[in-house]
Amino acid sequence: MAAEHLLRSVMRAVEKANFEPLYKAMSDDVVWKSAATLKGLFRFGGQYSGKKGVERLISELETDYTLKSLTTREVISKGDVTWGLFWVDLFYKPTLAQVCFDFAIRWRVQDGKVVEHQGFMDTAAMLVHEQSGLLPGT
Repeated sequence: MAAEHLLRSVMRAVEKANFEPLYKAMSDDVVWKSAATLKGLFRFGGQYSGKKGVERLISELETDYTLKSLTTREVISKGDVTWGLFWVDLFYKPTLAQVCFDFAIRWRVQDGKVVEHQGFMDTAAMLVHEQSGLLPGT
């Protein structure tokens, strides 16, 4: 499966809370770098290793968020690197606030498997929308 098609199909499944295609797409020793590089403002920050690490990350995400929609805006590839830009619409469970933001994903795919993931999001937008009390005046 071409990397662009792989990313699109995995994200369509994730929107329906079906993570099995994601797990099947990952190499056993995948390196998964979260949008926030360190734990702190978000419980899901940092780097995760292997499928078990990614399962832990998804569990942490589902503790605080419910995905409402995930819209693909653009997916492109060059060599073994594939980039995707997505519009994400979430509910933040502690406050029931709606959280919307652009999310970019960079995958390195080898032999049809994701060996490296890195995600980028607008963390300030998430904090403001969450009204989590982590920023002054929220």
